[in-house]
Amino acid sequence: MTSQEYIKNMICCNERIYIDTATLMEVEWLKLFVDNCREILIEEDKKIIVPKAVCFELARHMGSGNERKYQAAFAAIGIITQFADIFDVQSETIDDDEIARAFADCQLLSELTLNKNDGGQLLITNDRKLSRDAFNLNSQESCKGFRIMVCYLNRFGELHMCQCVKESLVQNEEKEFVESSPKETANQETVIKPGEKNNYIWASVAIAVTSFITGMAVNDFMKSRRYL
Repeated sequence: MTSQEYIKNMICCNERIYIDTATLMEVEWLKLFVDNCREILIEEDKKIIVPKAVCFELARHMGSGNERKYQAAFAAIGIITQFADIFDVQSETIDDDEIARAFADCQLLSELTLNKNDGGQLLITNDRKLSRDAFNLNSQESCKGFRIMVCYLNRFGELHMCQCVKESLVQNEEKEFVESSPKETANQETVIKPGEKNNYIWASVAIAVTSFITGMAVNDFMKSRRYL
C-alpha cells in the first residue's frame, strides 16, 4: 500500500478525524500533508477537526513570548484559515481564562471516548504518550464502540501507523498463532478402536510372556555361572 493509499484508507474508514496542537505546529510537514489529503477529504466530504482546546493552545503559544512557538502557532493558524474547506475549527470565540487553562490532550481523549458509538475515529498526533492513551481507549470494557485509530505525521506529510498500533497488531498475531497451534495434553489416554481391541490384548500378553521367558533364561544363566 502506498502512502497516498494509506491516507485515503484512513480518511475513508473514519467518521471523525482529529489533529492535536503539536502536529499542527510542525508547519512544513502540515503543508505537505494538506497537499496529500485535501483532494481526498473534499471527495469524501470530511474535515479534520481542530478541537476548541487545540485552538486555545495555539493562541497561548502566540502570546508565550517564545519566538519559535509564536512563529509555528501563527503559521498553523494561517494554514487552518487558508484551508477552511478541510478544517473544522470548533472555537469561534477567544476567552483569556480558557486559553490559560486549556489542555488539549484531555479534550481529545474525552471526545474520542464520547463519540465511540458514532463510528470510527482517527487521531493524528506526534505525541507518543497521547497516542498510546488514545489507542488504549479501544481496550475499555465499560465503554465499547467503534475502533479508534492513531497515526503520526512524518516530514514528508505522510500518515504512518503509531508504534502502539504496531505493537498491538504483533501481539494479536502472536495470540492467534498460539491459539491455532495444536495443543498437547499431559497424561493423554490411549484410545483403542473396537476393531483393534483383540490385537492390543494379544500384544500385551506377548510382551508379558516374552519378559517372563527372558527372566527365566537370565536366572538359569546366573545359576550356571555359580558352578563354574
